[in-house]
Amino acid sequence: MFSGNQSYKVDTQGRLPVPPRWRSSFAGVVKVTHGEDKRCLYVYTAPDWERRGSSINNRDDSPDKSKAMYRFFGFTEELDIDKQGRVQLPQDYRNYAHLSTDAVVVGMLDHLEIWSPDGWRELVEGLEPEDSKEEGGEEEEPP
Repeated sequence: MFSGNQSYKVDTQGRLPVPPRWRSSFAGVVKVTHGEDKRCLYVYTAPDWERRGSSINNRDDSPDKSKAMYRFFGFTEELDIDKQGRVQLPQDYRNYAHLSTDAVVVGMLDHLEIWSPDGWRELVEGLEPEDSKEEGGEEEEPP
């Protein structure tokens, strides 16, 4: 199970470290695909990728299923983890996720997500609770 987040550098060859605490879960290989509805990359172990793929395939036939299948299967690459614990992300994947020299790796239970720092910051800001004073509301004083 993956949770938490960590910032990393992407080197000039597009290599990104797999976080050491999770590296052994991948058995030397990762499955990388485009985020389903986000500008990030999803990283799966082979068994979790197969489970997710089966889940998509078992949906009722619909245009949404077809779209999900194209996005999930059509944009998946199997990448080796090198001896230094890094994966080399293809340029088009880095472009898709707006990655340049920095990345945030986020644990999301059964997969990792790789975000640009700006994309991650934007997502996190959207998760923060709204402050009622910023919305123009006023707090009532207790009686």
